[in-house]
Amino acid sequence: ASCRLLDSEGSETALESLWTEQPALVVFIRHFSCIACSENVEGLLPRLEELHALGIRTALVGNGPRLSINGFMESRRLLHQPVEVYTDPTLEVHRLAGLHRSVFRSWGPRAGWEALRALLAGHVQTGFDGDSQQQGGALLIDTSGEIAYRHQNRSLGDHAPANDLVAAALTLYARRNPEAG
Repeated sequence: ASCRLLDSEGSETALESLWTEQPALVVFIRHFSCIACSENVEGLLPRLEELHALGIRTALVGNGPRLSINGFMESRRLLHQPVEVYTDPTLEVHRLAGLHRSVFRSWGPRAGWEALRALLAGHVQTGFDGDSQQQGGALLIDTSGEIAYRHQNRSLGDHAPANDLVAAALTLYARRNPEAG
């Protein structure tokens, strides 16, 4: 939790600071030019306002250079959304989150089919702004530091479904606000 993340300006943020005041959804992406990350973010994009309304702070964490963050946010239509984007080029936060890192998971047969699916849906690989072997995942963390939801991507295109993320956020909201019914 004390790992340091970088924003686009190079300012450091402690990972644990993301959930000290409100629950946080931390979505780990592979790298900022990834075809599968484009697909992942597109699925999450329409749900960001809903997550925000539930009191969830949403952060995307990549592993590429901090200078790639602004271009990533612009190309993924995130500039005016309730989401923050960080990077950890050291991969320390990805490792501590227990996320997979593997050539096979990125370039094996399953990954090939998932990349083709993303390509046919209109996504493109624009380069390699980070470690292409690192897989992503998602954590929904309550203010106590308790993990309310966890997903470890098994391969390139295995993302936490946005509906599952919102359902977990609703469950957490109901638990934190029993008077809301």
